[in-house]
Amino acid sequence: VRFYCYTASCLPTLCLWISNRIYARAAPANRKTGSTWRALRSCQLGPFCDEAGIRAAVMAEDAFLSGVIEGFYGRPWSWEQRKALFRNMHELGLGAYMYAPKDDLKHRVGWRDPYDSSECQLLEDLIQAAQAQSIEFIYAISPGVDMSYSSDSDMSALKKKLDQVARLGCCSFAFLFDDIPTGMSAEDENAFDSFAHAQAAVANALISHLMPKRALFCPTEYCATRAVPCVADSAYLRTLGAELDSRVQIMWTGPDVVSRTISADNIIELTSVLGRKPVLWDNIHANDYEVNCRVFMGAYEGRPGELRELTVGVLTNPNCEYSLNFVPLHTMNTWIRLGASYDADAAQTAAIRDWLFVFQGRPAAKPVGTPPSEGIAQRVSEDDLLQLIEFYHLPWDHGSLAAQLAGHIKEMVQGDTGRQHRASIASICRQLTALVNRLRRALPRDIVDDLRPYFANITELGRICEGAAEACVEQAATVINTEAHTFLDTMVRLIPVDEATARTVIALAGPRDVKRPLNKSFSS
Repeated sequence: VRFYCYTASCLPTLCLWISNRIYARAAPANRKTGSTWRALRSCQLGPFCDEAGIRAAVMAEDAFLSGVIEGFYGRPWSWEQRKALFRNMHELGLGAYMYAPKDDLKHRVGWRDPYDSSECQLLEDLIQAAQAQSIEFIYAISPGVDMSYSSDSDMSALKKKLDQVARLGCCSFAFLFDDIPTGMSAEDENAFDSFAHAQAAVANALISHLMPKRALFCPTEYCATRAVPCVADSAYLRTLGAELDSRVQIMWTGPDVVSRTISADNIIELTSVLGRKPVLWDNIHANDYEVNCRVFMGAYEGRPGELRELTVGVLTNPNCEYSLNFVPLHTMNTWIRLGASYDADAAQTAAIRDWLFVFQGRPAAKPVGTPPSEGIAQRVSEDDLLQLIEFYHLPWDHGSLAAQLAGHIKEMVQGDTGRQHRASIASICRQLTALVNRLRRALPRDIVDDLRPYFANITELGRICEGAAEACVEQAATVINTEAHTFLDTMVRLIPVDEATARTVIALAGPRDVKRPLNKSFSS
C-alpha cells in the first residue's frame, strides 16, 4: 500500500499530460459537455490520490515561470504575430504566454459576453499553436471594471465564460483586477468585509470551479505606489495574502507601474505581507503610454539576479509593436539564465547579433520610388541597430546621441550665438537622418512598418534642431513664439530637454515644411 501511495503521488503530472492528450483528441461532441477540468478530474483521480493531491500537483510551483504578457492598451497583436511569438519563445526557452490584451473587448469591457463560433475557432487554434511549441497558454479575464462581486448572475456569467475557454483546451487562468474603480456597491459592502475579501472570494470560487493547472491574480494595488498607505501597512495586500488560495500566484510590477529598478528589498517586503513569493509583471518595455512617440528596444536591466530566487516568475508586458520586441525578450531570457552574472551590455550585443541573423535572409523593404538600380537594398549593420536601440532604449534612457544633441541645444538656448554648436547639432541630426534612411532600405517590411512613426519622429526632430541652430546664428536664442506645437510633447520625450527649451527650439526652427499628423499616446 505504501509503495502504491508513493507511486501515485509522483504521477499526477504525467496523468495530467495523458488526460490532456486524450481530451485534445476527443470527438467534437464530447467537447460540448461541461467544464474541461471537471471532465478530466474523474480520469485523474486514482484509489491512492485524492482531489486535493491532484490540485496540489497540477498547481505546484515546479519551475520558474517566464514569458510574455500581451497586456497592453492599444491594438492587440494579430493571430499570426502571436504564433510567431510562440516559435520565438520556444527557441529562447521562455515557457508561458498570457492572453490579456486590454483592447480585446471580451477580455475586459465585455467580459460577460461569450465568444462566437469564429472567435472560438481562432482562440482554439492559438491555444493549440502555443501547446505545439511547449508554451503554457494562460487566459486572463478582467471583470473588475463593472462586476458586482456579490451578484450570482455575474459570477455565473464569469464561470460560463471561463468554461467556454476551458473547453477550447486552456488549462491555466489569470484573474486581473488592475486599473479598476476601488469602490464597492452597497450590496457588495453588505456581503464582504472589504474590497480584498470580495476579490479573493471571486478568485477562490473560480479556482474551485475550474481546477486550473495554474492560477494567477493581479491585484488592484499592483505596485508600491498604488499600495495604500504603503506596502507594509496595506490592509488590502495583507488580506489578499491571507484569503486567497495558497496556490494562487500574485502578480506585482515593482515600486511603480513602470519600474526603473526592482530591488530585492522591495520583493522581500511584499513577500512578508503576502505570505508568498510574487510573479513579476514587468512593464519595463511597455510603451502603450508612449505609442507613436517612443518605443523601448533596449536590454533588460535594473533587476538584480537575486530576484530569480525571490520570485516564482517574471512575465514581461512589452512594446505594442510586435516586431520590435526581439532584443527585450532575448535579453530577459539571458537574465533568467545567468542571474547574478548577467551583463546588460553584453546581452544586448548578443541579442542584436542574433536579431541580424534572424532577418538576414528575409527581403529588405524597398521604399516607394526607389529606382530599379537600387532594388537590392544595402544590408543593415550591427552598429546601425545599436544606434537605433540606443536612441529608443528605455523610458529613462535616451541614449548617447540624444544626450549629446540635448546638451548642445541647452547651451545654445541658454545664450550662446549658436555658431559653436551649429556644426555639432547639424552633424548629429544628419547622422540620425542617414541612419533612418539606411534602416528604411535594409530592414524587413514588417519591422519598417512598426518603426514608421518613430522614424518620422527622428526626421522631424532633426529638421527642427538643425533649423533652430541655423536661426540662432542670426538672432538671440529667445522664445519667439510660445504657442503650442504638435511636436512639442514628442520632442521632450525624444531627448532630455525641458518644455521651455523645446518651445524655443521649435520656434526658432520656424514652420514645418511638411505637415504630419499629431502624435497621440494611449493612456494607461
